Amino acid sequence: MDKVLVKEKNFKWQNYASAIGLVILLIVSSVLSDTFLFPINIMNVAKQIAVQGVLAIGMQFVILLGGIDLSPGAVVALTGVFFAYLMPTLGFFSSAIVILIFGCLLGMVYGVFITKMGIPAFIVTLAGQTICRGVALTVTGSTAVSISSKAVTKLGSGNVPFPVCAVLFCLIGLYVIFLLIQDIRKQKSAFHIFFKILVLALLGYAAYITSQVNGLSILVTITGVLLVTFVFILSSTVFGKNVYASGGNIQAARLSGINVNRTVMFSYMICSLMAALGGVMTAARLGTGSPLIGTNYELDAIAAVVIGGTSMSGGSGKLAGTLIGVLLIGVLNNMLSLLNVSSNMQLIFKGLIILVAVVIDSTSNKKK
Repeated sequence: MDKVLVKEKNFKWQNYASAIGLVILLIVSSVLSDTFLFPINIMNVAKQIAVQGVLAIGMQFVILLGGIDLSPGAVVALTGVFFAYLMPTLGFFSSAIVILIFGCLLGMVYGVFITKMGIPAFIVTLAGQTICRGVALTVTGSTAVSISSKAVTKLGSGNVPFPVCAVLFCLIGLYVIFLLIQDIRKQKSAFHIFFKILVLALLGYAAYITSQVNGLSILVTITGVLLVTFVFILSSTVFGKNVYASGGNIQAARLSGINVNRTVMFSYMICSLMAALGGVMTAARLGTGSPLIGTNYELDAIAAVVIGGTSMSGGSGKLAGTLIGVLLIGVLNNMLSLLNVSSNMQLIFKGLIILVAVVIDSTSNKKK
């Protein structure tokens, strides 16, 4: 028994590679650029990664199943275009609801092809990517569709007032303190305790930044609320446990009575729903529905999930890690931009980070 306890307390750096990498990147960025830590720059980074965060949440579910979805970027473009066309007739809320329903239906179609017809997810979603992009380009003639609406402008550039943000930060801080006390009582590793303290420090810094820029972006707030919601779904609901079980061993999941087909279908529906929401958010931020937007968005989402420690073979990974992956990519892009590094070179750096993450994942799986 004592040997087991000792083994559990041993530090496994692979489990925290993304967090360690993010901390190192933040330190390097603050040293190399005098403007990196400016509140306005930090808030710009948060706005830029808000949509990527939403897409990564959806991608988390399909990768946990050992699947893939290559269409979110094209779905962002298509739903943004549809949203721009629907706005003058239906208004903001009705248009947004129609777009979200479309996202759910698209994911359901993917699920039917994958579960009922046995077509690999790679092929199904690649076809979906091509069709969605083609439809967006066809209906618009490859030109952007402008959106003129106060509600859309508010969504894209508005802020949640600082007093509301302060209350939210305090509530999150109290929860983290509660987890910290539990870790101390359970005598968890020093890294667990240090990580919670680091989160508290980051919350304090986030509160400072929010106070300096007069509130938190509505887009960032939406991403944060969705993150908390889906963390709860994955960790504390039957559906979340079914996703992990189905991704870990699909045959064992079926034998244990889990409706694997339904789990797969709902997971792809969530992924497409998040992509549709990303389309609305992107259109609101840009003020247009563009058929050309969203290129490689799905690759960034996949990269964030993998960098965050989710195994491509399915069955293991957490949304907290995916959030770190999103932040790491966002901070890297911002640092390279501040240093005037070309976009082509940025792709090389991003590819190297993905390769390192996959190597770590592969090494961990072999050890298991």
